[in-house]
Amino acid sequence: MNQPSPTTQQADVLIIGGGLAGLALGIELAPFCKVVIIERYSYPMHRVCGEYVSLESWPYLKELSVPLSDLGLPIINQLRMSSAGGATMNSKLPLGGFGISRYLLDDLLQQCFTALGGILHTNTTVTNIIQEVDNSFSVTTSEGNWQAKLVAGAWGKRSQMDKVVGRNYSESGYAKNFVGVKYHVTADLPKNGIELHTFDGGYAGISKVEGTTENTYCLCYLTKAENLQKHGGIAGMEEAVLFKNKRLAQYLTQFPKLWDKPETIAQITFKPKPLIENGIFTLGDAAGMITPLCGNGMSMALHGAAILAPVLYQILQSPQEKEALTNKYISNWKAAFSLRLSAGRILQNAVLNDSLNSGAFRLLQGLPFLKQPVIRLTHGKPYHSLMPKLG
Repeated sequence: MNQPSPTTQQADVLIIGGGLAGLALGIELAPFCKVVIIERYSYPMHRVCGEYVSLESWPYLKELSVPLSDLGLPIINQLRMSSAGGATMNSKLPLGGFGISRYLLDDLLQQCFTALGGILHTNTTVTNIIQEVDNSFSVTTSEGNWQAKLVAGAWGKRSQMDKVVGRNYSESGYAKNFVGVKYHVTADLPKNGIELHTFDGGYAGISKVEGTTENTYCLCYLTKAENLQKHGGIAGMEEAVLFKNKRLAQYLTQFPKLWDKPETIAQITFKPKPLIENGIFTLGDAAGMITPLCGNGMSMALHGAAILAPVLYQILQSPQEKEALTNKYISNWKAAFSLRLSAGRILQNAVLNDSLNSGAFRLLQGLPFLKQPVIRLTHGKPYHSLMPKLG
């Protein structure tokens, strides 16, 4: 084992990434051990995200001390869909969700984490990770070095961290063909609804969130990168491709945008990813993304933290059981999410083909008894913290 330098700091658990998964995991562990979160940016911040959270996560967020009931958040229980070909589908959501921006939710979670004594380093990047012979980790960051017993990776959809831990997308066959774009807009739409509107090679969602105006909505879309490349930028692509869906044409031209420019992210992949990478436990989007049309990436990130937290806690208590506990994490994660991820990929492939999704919308609208089972495939059940209760 390399001897730590005098400036190397010690941690029980070091978490890379302070989004929903990383912050929730930190909150769970902070009462029991020394937890450090390394976050590349600073709070509050916007992130490319649909900002709809399934109600399955409500009890868990309350257990993390997020004051959801005090925020007056919109409860979303209606779904409306349309295709560029003019097909539509409307449905009730069997469980439903609530709207909240990442700008607010991430900030509330980081406050909960630091209030518990968690150590948070923002505007900091991880540049190297070495797993030592004793299975501890030497972590080099832009602000100093850490020695950690365990490391968790919660760096999100796409990050320089993928290269740091050896995930070479170009060589391993990971897809690089999706781009995400997000606006906040002022809209005149039902506050209890979420809408999904498809176009050639992509789809857009819009739903109510809290914000600077009473009618602040998140409008976020995913498109194949070739659409962007073909039309020379976002504005040209929207006019040439998204506007073919009449509702999107209306929304993008008539709803005032609250930002000078949208948030964007490129090179998004939905292919399976390893849960354990060079000894690092991954969670959230770093462990595998659900397609945005399912609307549950935020819920899955939080639920992943609930699954991983007791495993890391038990490893710290009984290091000799690490292998068995690691296998337990993999098993529990797959049981919770494998079906949802697979269903999401199948649904996305259908939605990206306008002729297929137009037919599917008409079929589901004509056979309403099929709607609820399809929607349930993308949602989970309410879950709770599995950590020991203090006091």
